[in-house]
Amino acid sequence: MQTVGSPPVGGRRAAAPPLTAGLAASHPPSTEHRGLTMATPKPEPAASDAQEAEWRAREGERLLVVGIGASAGGLEALERFLRRVPPDSGLAYVVVQHLSPEHESSLADILARATQLPVELASEGKRIERDHVYVIPPAAGLVVERGALRLVPFDHKGARLLVNTFLTSLAEDQRENAVGIVLSGTGSDGALGIAAVKRHGGRTFAQAPGDARYESMPAAAIATGMVEQVLPAEEIPAALVKLAAERRHHPPESARGEAEGLGQALEAVGRTTGHDFSRYKRTTILRRLHRRMAATGVGTVREYAALLQGDADETRLLAEDLTINVTSFFRDDAPFRVLEQVVIPDLLKRRRAEGVRLWVPACSSGEEAYSLAILFCERGDELPRPPQIQVFATDIDASALAEARRGQYTSVVERQVSAERLARFFTRRGDSYSVTRPLRDLCIFTEHDLVRDPPFSRMDLVSCRNLLIYLEPALQKRVIELLHYALRPGGYLLLGKAEMIDAQELELFEVVDKTERVFRRREVDRRPAILPPGRRALPLELAAPSRRGDPEVRSAADRSRSIVLEEYAPPSVVVDARGEIRYYWGTKLAFFLPPRAGAPSTNLMHVARRELRVELSAALHNAARQAKPVTYKDVVVEAEGVQRRLNIVVRPLPPSERDPDELFLVVFEELQSVPIAHGTPLDAPTLERHQQLQRDLESTQERLQVTIEELENANEALRSSNEQLQAMNEEMHSANEELQTSQEELQSVNEELNTLNAELNKKVDELELLYGDIQNLFQSTQIATIFLDRQSRIARFTPAATAVFRLADGDVGRPLSDFAARFDAQGVPQEVARVLETLAPIERTVGLVDEKRSFLMRMNPYRTPSNVIAGVVVSFIDITQLKETEAALRRAVEERERAEQSLRDEDRRKDQFLAVLSHELRNPLAPILSSLHVLEHGTADTGAAAKAHAIIARQVGYLARLVDDLLDVTRIANGKLQVERRPLDLRELARRTAEDHRVTFTTREVALEVALPHEPVWVEGDSTRLAQVIGNVLQNAAKFTPGGGSVRLSLEAADPVAVLRVRDTGVGVDPAMIPRLFQPFSQADTTLDRRLGGLGLGLALVKGLVETHGGTIALSSGGKGMGTEVTVRLPLVAAPAGVAVAPAAAPPRPRRILVIEDNVDAAESLRLALELEGHEVAVAHDGPQGIRRAHELTPEVVLCDIGLPEMDGYAVARALRREPGLRNTLLIALTGYALPDDHRRAAEAGFDAHLTKPTTLEGVQEAIDRAPPPASPGGGAPP
Repeated sequence: MQTVGSPPVGGRRAAAPPLTAGLAASHPPSTEHRGLTMATPKPEPAASDAQEAEWRAREGERLLVVGIGASAGGLEALERFLRRVPPDSGLAYVVVQHLSPEHESSLADILARATQLPVELASEGKRIERDHVYVIPPAAGLVVERGALRLVPFDHKGARLLVNTFLTSLAEDQRENAVGIVLSGTGSDGALGIAAVKRHGGRTFAQAPGDARYESMPAAAIATGMVEQVLPAEEIPAALVKLAAERRHHPPESARGEAEGLGQALEAVGRTTGHDFSRYKRTTILRRLHRRMAATGVGTVREYAALLQGDADETRLLAEDLTINVTSFFRDDAPFRVLEQVVIPDLLKRRRAEGVRLWVPACSSGEEAYSLAILFCERGDELPRPPQIQVFATDIDASALAEARRGQYTSVVERQVSAERLARFFTRRGDSYSVTRPLRDLCIFTEHDLVRDPPFSRMDLVSCRNLLIYLEPALQKRVIELLHYALRPGGYLLLGKAEMIDAQELELFEVVDKTERVFRRREVDRRPAILPPGRRALPLELAAPSRRGDPEVRSAADRSRSIVLEEYAPPSVVVDARGEIRYYWGTKLAFFLPPRAGAPSTNLMHVARRELRVELSAALHNAARQAKPVTYKDVVVEAEGVQRRLNIVVRPLPPSERDPDELFLVVFEELQSVPIAHGTPLDAPTLERHQQLQRDLESTQERLQVTIEELENANEALRSSNEQLQAMNEEMHSANEELQTSQEELQSVNEELNTLNAELNKKVDELELLYGDIQNLFQSTQIATIFLDRQSRIARFTPAATAVFRLADGDVGRPLSDFAARFDAQGVPQEVARVLETLAPIERTVGLVDEKRSFLMRMNPYRTPSNVIAGVVVSFIDITQLKETEAALRRAVEERERAEQSLRDEDRRKDQFLAVLSHELRNPLAPILSSLHVLEHGTADTGAAAKAHAIIARQVGYLARLVDDLLDVTRIANGKLQVERRPLDLRELARRTAEDHRVTFTTREVALEVALPHEPVWVEGDSTRLAQVIGNVLQNAAKFTPGGGSVRLSLEAADPVAVLRVRDTGVGVDPAMIPRLFQPFSQADTTLDRRLGGLGLGLALVKGLVETHGGTIALSSGGKGMGTEVTVRLPLVAAPAGVAVAPAAAPPRPRRILVIEDNVDAAESLRLALELEGHEVAVAHDGPQGIRRAHELTPEVVLCDIGLPEMDGYAVARALRREPGLRNTLLIALTGYALPDDHRRAAEAGFDAHLTKPTTLEGVQEAIDRAPPPASPGGGAPP
């Protein structure tokens, strides 16, 4: 950005085009201007004032496109954001979320539930519409081109910077209509995109890091300094709606107020930043200013100007908005094609020996300079000896130059540069690209002001595109002259499409390509013009849109001012210290500076009358020496027969910052003009005296004229010398530039040498370290390696190689064939030769002859860094342990396969068990239902009813045993089976159990023989569980022994164990099946026509019970049809000293009982059974009802289920225990929950006993008998 008072010409800036179709473009294409500040406003070529006014009136109608980037944690933030978006906000929203490319995304469906706006997946070519939400699809990138969405290939392997890519394209396509938002996410994706949106004039937001689930992405965006507002996700929509409303409706403001406010605002910017924007285009300034007004919430320009007076940060933000940088590689490629086809071949041909020099004023961040360098490199490759290329790229923005020197650009360069150029001239670094070193070395970037600093010289090509359109005509002309001076004869000038050279300037240039604005320097005899001192324009004249700003009124004012100067001001000229005329005015100036024949001159001494030259020369000399005005009074000059008297006033003009040249104002103040009189003749003496004086005066005048001419000649010589000195000075400038360039080149070479030296030193250190590493590697590695040269001679080897070949240190240089190998392989030298011939590696396994060790021998060609085959590397890797591991792994695989087969078998048995369980559970239901039918149609005293009762009791008992067996197996498997150990006579238990099952044997016509000892056989155990063991074994024997067979039960005491055997003559068992019979659900008979039934739990349950008692069980069989023998061994214990005799049981006493059971049938059947025993029974079907009935009845016993509706049994028990009148009531849990933990929980809740369903009436009665007698006489026993 320029900071001087004169119109700076140091950068480029792009004004934003309209964003909707149908709105006329208000700016020229491809403008690349950075921060140009101009003296007077100048209409831009592409838009008239009327068009500009229409653009401002319709500015609010343009569509704002909101790009939203998110990643991890972004879904929640997006939902909060969209819930607050009104359905008629008038904005369009595009969501870019990091999605998995391997899976379909439901993001659009999820977001659709959070908003009233239409939500759809982005598709190729989809036009963006207001009040719509577009969601990026998976496995694709997304960009915006001409207001439409475009899908781009997705890089699965590279960095997934989808947000940066989209926001950058949105900024380039929509410019001021782009809004960038970054929400929750990890990493830094979106930061570069936010910066691009800001640089192109868009608006930027970020989610507050404290509000984001993952703050990395919004924090990275905020760290760029380009985020305007940081808000929670749900507050951003309100800010967007406010922004859209402010863009549509600027508050009305008077023209004078706007003009004054604009002037004050620009003065504030000038004070804070040193930049003068007073001559910038007024409409552009107002657009940028209104953007900042919307961001700060200020209503008028005057109020905003007042805000700037005390807010330096906002002032700098406004200055940044006014100096947005927009440029790219090969921007508007048509001019580059002309350069490539016409200009560059001509320059390379003509400058082959001298080299080609290019100058890019206002280079910004360097893209155009690098683009030109790329073109010259490509065309130079076609020549055998291309000339040297030097690109001088200048700008007045140090930060832009720093960026250009770095030469690092975002991935957007992929869309601006072809793949071939990208691969040759750029290096990828993460998510950005850097220009290669050779390309970078062609370009010299330096700070330079095109107006203030001397121009470069001897240039072959100057690219000054889209700069002149922002300059006033006079300054345009001066810059054209400077660029003409900078070019060599035949050099080329490239301008922007909106720029043109007028007819007068065509004297300096000839047209090469009018369409693409390419010109060639003409040779003319014309000295380069020096830019005049700039004058700061009045801000009010800049800004006022009233009649004062009307072009016709301003033209009238200018004409009036010219008439006043010409007609009424004294004749005057402005000259420099050399007397060169810069400006003049006054109608009577011709009296003192008459036209002369011959070559025209602009030097005051040449054009002034002879009579005035002495006084003018003396006055200029004294004014320059004294630095104050000098006046020569009463000077007489004859002009047109009139003797004119005048004062000559020479006034030094104070130098300005814009033009430091020393200037003087020369004023001719005419006093009185007197006609020359012709009087009466004089007398002779007087006449003679007069004539003598006249001759003396003429002689003096002649001598004075000679002196003046000699002085003029001397001045001319001095002037010539001065011009020569000036030319020498210019040559010195050029030489100085070349020296500076050479110095930079030398400095660059010096830096390269220093870098190279440092790299070499580092390489030496690395080589020393590597040498040490290799030596230690050779000493410590266990890999035997031999390095052979091309003649199969040993170059070096590792110590481990002595285990394979008998080598010593002195064997280096000897052929490998001289040594005998210690492994079982021959032909190693031949294999080495084959590797050298075919360059194909060889690999095989060898084993040492005298040791059980295996090695993997590998032979590979030895390749040098330059890919030269210098020998063979033979390595021997000890794989003995690997072989052993392979064998172990093979065994493990086999074991795993066996385990998998076992699991499959278990799964098959499980399926069989489920089928059998279904069969076994359904079988008892048929006789039960038939018996119930008999009971419904018969009488209670008939024989059929008695049989039905017996059948039901038997089948229910069967089901109860089935459930008990399942529970017991589960308890045994979990180690939770509880047994009550006490000394017992196993002989008596066996006898009783055999008698209990004798009916079964009689029914099946199987003989049961019991052989028991005469003495008691004492063991310690649970009588019920051991009876279950003996009963199960007898049941199995009876089940699998056909009628007519026999079963023998025997018992003996074989210290230290008691041995119980059950031998049958049944069907027998396949010996291979025996190990599986003790597993749950295993049976020998698994066919669908199973006649004997059962779940296959008997032997598994028996085994668990026996082992719980510290015993063992075994089964043996001779095979099918050979019968089976089951042997149970239990530890013997000493006989007890005495056995207590239990007292006779008292008859049950009637009780008052409350049954709480949600199963109505179960409750009613239990009530009937208890009432038959003489008890008074009440029933409740849920917890609250049970508590109420307990309060009413004060029962002695409560039988309560655990799984009750509304309140479970535990809660009921706790509630009853809190009642004083029920604290002594016996609480019995009657439930199907039978695990030990269920017993514990029941006791903790307050239950006195725990009965497991199904239970017998005897079991219930036994628990009831433990109830205490009634606590109060009033309660009474039931009648």
